[in-house]
Amino acid sequence: MSPDVPTARSDCDGPEPFRVDGGRVPGDSIDYNGHMVDASYAIAFSKATTAFLEWLGIGSDYVRQDGGTVYTAQMHLSFLREVREGERLAFTSVLLGVDDKRLHVLHTMLVGDDDERPSATCELLFVHADHATHRVVPFPSRVRSHLARIAAAHAPIPRPPQAGRGIGLR
Repeated sequence: MSPDVPTARSDCDGPEPFRVDGGRVPGDSIDYNGHMVDASYAIAFSKATTAFLEWLGIGSDYVRQDGGTVYTAQMHLSFLREVREGERLAFTSVLLGVDDKRLHVLHTMLVGDDDERPSATCELLFVHADHATHRVVPFPSRVRSHLARIAAAHAPIPRPPQAGRGIGLR
């Protein structure tokens, strides 16, 4: 995981997830159990979020040019498999939904070329805000329309069982 934003391997607006390369897991991301520490998952997913928001057209250029931004309102990590030092990460991202003021995203962390067995998922709910006032406001109609088209294109993508789950004891 380099300090830079992961680089996109494919830009798609069809019924497949957006995908970025997340680099290799450095030694300082490993805990005493020999696998990636939970905070490092959050950092890795944050970098995947930055790349995805840029691809969606609501990243840093959007803030500078339009004055809008998105803030994370909720984040839910699910740890599925251990990730070890030196392993190569990749992330797939799906836009699950959008409404006037919110964006629902799901990232999946993959290790190596194993697309069949994810290592973790990160489900996020963002709110749209005016960057100057920090107040939640509706997306501009052209942005909302663009995001709705992508969400519709992503709708057929199968959701992992972690999507939409709450947390608690049974």
